[in-house]
Amino acid sequence: DSSCICFYALLRTSEDNSTEFPVESERVPYSFYADNYLDSADEVSEAIQLVRNMTKLLSRGGFHLGQWSSSSREVLDTIPRQDLADPSLDLDLDELPIERALGVSWDRSCDSFIFSSKITIDSLPLTKR
Repeated sequence: DSSCICFYALLRTSEDNSTEFPVESERVPYSFYADNYLDSADEVSEAIQLVRNMTKLLSRGGFHLGQWSSSSREVLDTIPRQDLADPSLDLDLDELPIERALGVSWDRSCDSFIFSSKITIDSLPLTKR
């Protein structure tokens, strides 16, 4: 299966470069799902460093990370425009749009997740459980 081969190559790239990129290499096995890199940082400076180093690390294996999103305009401003999820986004004027990944919506402007369901309480039988 090609997704397994790709993930193996991703892990191998991470392992082969773990001396130079120890923090990022440690995150690779836990921060990727299919072709989505999902991660977070407590500080803007940490996020900027993660973007830079993860991009460098994975480029060593021929991977190009694109479609970056962040709740921080400062982080987004350090990423080449063509690599943003929405390259036409005006970081000075536009609202940060809601992103969708893995069935979850993320409101970047308030940095919160949005869950929606089509189940209504009226359609379920009431029980004591």
